[in-house]
Amino acid sequence: MRMNKTLKLVFLLSISLFFQHALGDEQENRCDSPFRIYFGNGIMNTPDDWVESRLELQSAIGPKYHRMPVSYGNSFNPSGGFLADLTTVFQQKLTEDSSLSWELLVKVFLGLTADINPVVVASVNSLISTVANQSSEELKQQFESEYAYVDDKVLQDVGAYTDDILNHGRRVLVVGHSQGNLYANAAYRLLYTNPAITTQSFKVVGVASPADFVAGGGPYVTSDKDMVINALRFMVASSTLPANVPVDFNENDISGHNFVATYMNSALYARSQIVGMVLSQLNNIEEPLSSYDYRVQMDISKIAGDGPDLPTYIPTYLCDSLSQLVAGCARTTLRYLTDHDGNAYDPDTSPGFAGTASTIIDRLAVVAPEVTDQRSAVNLFIRAQYPVLGTSSVEVGDGAYYYSHHFNSAGTFDPTPLLHFSDEFRYQANGAAAIMNYINQGTPATFYTSLPNTGQVFSESFDLPLADTALKLQGKVSYETGELETFSTETVRLSNLTYRMRVCRAEG
Repeated sequence: MRMNKTLKLVFLLSISLFFQHALGDEQENRCDSPFRIYFGNGIMNTPDDWVESRLELQSAIGPKYHRMPVSYGNSFNPSGGFLADLTTVFQQKLTEDSSLSWELLVKVFLGLTADINPVVVASVNSLISTVANQSSEELKQQFESEYAYVDDKVLQDVGAYTDDILNHGRRVLVVGHSQGNLYANAAYRLLYTNPAITTQSFKVVGVASPADFVAGGGPYVTSDKDMVINALRFMVASSTLPANVPVDFNENDISGHNFVATYMNSALYARSQIVGMVLSQLNNIEEPLSSYDYRVQMDISKIAGDGPDLPTYIPTYLCDSLSQLVAGCARTTLRYLTDHDGNAYDPDTSPGFAGTASTIIDRLAVVAPEVTDQRSAVNLFIRAQYPVLGTSSVEVGDGAYYYSHHFNSAGTFDPTPLLHFSDEFRYQANGAAAIMNYINQGTPATFYTSLPNTGQVFSESFDLPLADTALKLQGKVSYETGELETFSTETVRLSNLTYRMRVCRAEG
């Protein structure tokens, strides 16, 4: 018996993905909560296109994010449906007039008519109106019917995502393209009917979406030159998400709808937007509760406005209303510590925070005794006691004097209570008067003509020691860290640093 070429390719692809899945399991540590990214294909794609799109995502995002492994897969969706029918209707009409072409149709529809004969423009506009009048109601009914479906394909997808989350401790992201967004939205809705899935461990990014929302409030990209989605919005569903990215007309993909040729084209704007959205979603996906006994997460706002060596570091738990205005640092109720039952502890408001932190310290101290040292990076991290890092200067007489309320001239922390950021501003307001008093008395002992820069202090007092302890605790904890830029101008760059340590589930 002979297989046709397409069927054979699908069979080989399925076998390849099965072994990729199995080999990935051997290399993965459940406590790491690795990432899994699926590409959900759209209309009129071949199996070759599915694989090419997944590989394009893989190339753009890479094998790791925040030090954690990232694996990739395909969510195979039917290539037909109402979007394919919508384009077929236009193609059928075009065959009735040999003087017209798909490129002409697209250019007129998108308003790119400067170089086209007005008579031809009028003819194409007439064709578009005819198709809209004859087909829109039928296509609308088909659209509404397929929009709300939960078919066997959706059930199959949900089964795979559920297995990833509950049985492998993975964080799952689906990048849906075109009609693949409808399947992703339907899968999200069904997945979260499972009471065992209580964390936001599944997220969606939409590309060229025909829907009017992205599941879970996720981000999306739709090109303003996407003929397929523009036609859908014009003829069938006016509530379809609006175009939000300007993309040049692409002669290699006249439809403006292809994932690789247009949306992931390195020469076009949409690619960087998609990559940025995927990384942002990866940054926010929560680990399944089943992957750890305890999780500690500290986010730090890094404001680089005074040069590369002098950023200010503000742990989110020290944010207040003033620093939110100054640094874009948001202080809401924090899930700083989380246990495997889903209980979350805020350093300031949760009565059980100190006890839970002590439990974690006692458990890890057996392997890494420095965890009990209240000046160690790992202890400050677990107890939410790492301070603001910033330096200030005051011009007095013969030059500038530098001071910091959180570390001294040796770059070590002073044995004083750690300050909230509001206190930092209060102290700085009195800084000039204080330094003048010290200088007039001839004893400027608490101010320095030089200080270690904040980048050095952060690296040597926190980043490197914490990584060293995490390495010592390998097999007991999973350690994850990364930086994501959130805002940038010519003078200020704001980024978010994330530090996560998961204490692995105890055996038995």
